[in-house]
Amino acid sequence: MNLSRTGLTVAIGAAVAGSIAAYLAIRTPATRDPSSSAKVDKVDPTPSPFVDRDRATSRHADEPTPRDPAEPLASPTEPPAAADPRARPEQEPPPPSDPIPAPPQSPTAAETRIRAMKAATAAIGKVHSKMRGECWNDLADKPDSAQIAFSLTYDAQGKVISAAVQQLSRENYRTELATCLSSFAQGLAIEAPGESVSVDVPFELP
Repeated sequence: MNLSRTGLTVAIGAAVAGSIAAYLAIRTPATRDPSSSAKVDKVDPTPSPFVDRDRATSRHADEPTPRDPAEPLASPTEPPAAADPRARPEQEPPPPSDPIPAPPQSPTAAETRIRAMKAATAAIGKVHSKMRGECWNDLADKPDSAQIAFSLTYDAQGKVISAAVQQLSRENYRTELATCLSSFAQGLAIEAPGESVSVDVPFELP
């Protein structure tokens, strides 16, 4: 009987001791190595060059590259002009033609001109006084004198086919005088020269 009680007491004591040990194990924190804690918490203050390079690359990735001021601006390209379907292909101009030679002068042209000049001068002399009375005396604001020339072209029969009145002085030019004298120039027929001839016959008014 006494032996049984002793065994029970020992068993209870062992159980209590085990519970106390388990409680102490839970409440007591694990011991940390001071050297290992310093190693974990210690941070190297020296920046890493690779980190800075990656940050710079990321920061400037979306920014446009600045243009060099010395680089010329690119000129805008224009689309080629559409060809006009109505345009004709360019053609080379024809070579210049040789000038048309003047008809050969009659061997008697110089002699004919001299005879026509004398005949026209004589014809003007016959109507000179009449021209002075009809065209000069009634001329308003007339100069002291006027140098006139009739440019006459005659056919082979001596009839005037072309006549022009020239006033040799621009300062003394009078339109009404030229108009009046033109009717006289048209009527200055001469003896038939035998061929067409042109002459300039000068005279003076009054």
